[in-house]
Amino acid sequence: MDLLKRINECSYEEINGIIDSELERITNECKREDILGFGENMNRVTIHKGFIHPDTRIRYSNYSMNSYSMKSKDFYYEFAKYIKDNHISNKDSLVRNLESFINSYFGIISDGIDRRDNYFDNLAWNSTDSDEEYFKAIESFEIGNLKHQNIAMCTDRSAMAENLLS
Repeated sequence: MDLLKRINECSYEEINGIIDSELERITNECKREDILGFGENMNRVTIHKGFIHPDTRIRYSNYSMNSYSMKSKDFYYEFAKYIKDNHISNKDSLVRNLESFINSYFGIISDGIDRRDNYFDNLAWNSTDSDEEYFKAIESFEIGNLKHQNIAMCTDRSAMAENLLS
């Protein structure tokens, strides 16, 4: 059965189970990449099509080495509820509503890349006492850390869109 139809026909209590089983299926089927985004030489961008594995790191900038994973799951559950709440029953309507959902999740872009780099750096420094702990903290960042921060940029928004549409 089509996933949109299943979401619209289920109860709110069943949504998480449906999303969990779909995430397990698609994660098992997708190829895991080590890193996507700006490459090691910082002047090439890797291209990716399809579901991004939760363990794949996304390097979002050529100005820093910061990256995050797609391990956050909350946006899948929130999007499924958004679909149900807004009675989105076909793929055309889903695509038209995707930007609205992503904007509500991340917030509207305000200051851009420098603010995002500062946010991640501060998040790491405020939770660590040494350089070693700092670099370990940076490796734990997930796309969900950007929720409601008004700093998500095109890389973050497109990664979320790619996974939601996949």
